[in-house]
Amino acid sequence: MRCSPQSLARSSSRRPWTTIAVWVLAVFVSGGVISTLMGGALTTDFGLTNNPEAKRAETLLEDRLRGPKRVNETVIVSSTSATVEDPAYRAYVGDVRRRIQALGPEAVQSSTSYFESADDSLVSKDRRTTLIPVVMAGNIDDASEHVVDVKEAIEQDAPPGFKGPDVRVRLPG
Repeated sequence: MRCSPQSLARSSSRRPWTTIAVWVLAVFVSGGVISTLMGGALTTDFGLTNNPEAKRAETLLEDRLRGPKRVNETVIVSSTSATVEDPAYRAYVGDVRRRIQALGPEAVQSSTSYFESADDSLVSKDRRTTLIPVVMAGNIDDASEHVVDVKEAIEQDAPPGFKGPDVRVRLPG
């Protein structure tokens, strides 16, 4: 028997259920082979293989002006009863910020609060919640390790009327 399209059509028309079963089996086997062999090769990462002008400009900005992009964290302090005008609120935020800064320059590059900057954008409209922006030191890998240290530093019992500080991480990019 020759393998021509005509002979293949005749044999598949004589046994349609066998043909359908073979096709279904072939689809499942090919799906398994593809997922096994291609799983490690597929990624969402990308990079340029050449050095275009935009990439050179970004490198110059990083080297000469701003330095590497940093990981930013935001520590959220809120109270159910006190406002930022209360001395107890100021003392608690100061204590949280001191604990963050005590991690040292290898973990935290800088931090500030409403009380140091007088920036009203760091305080909610009801004056019961404030933010402590924290710039992590090092590259993204270093900062990822020190995020745990920051969380541990601020996870102490909050005084009555305060919710424990919460941390939000914003990655560069």
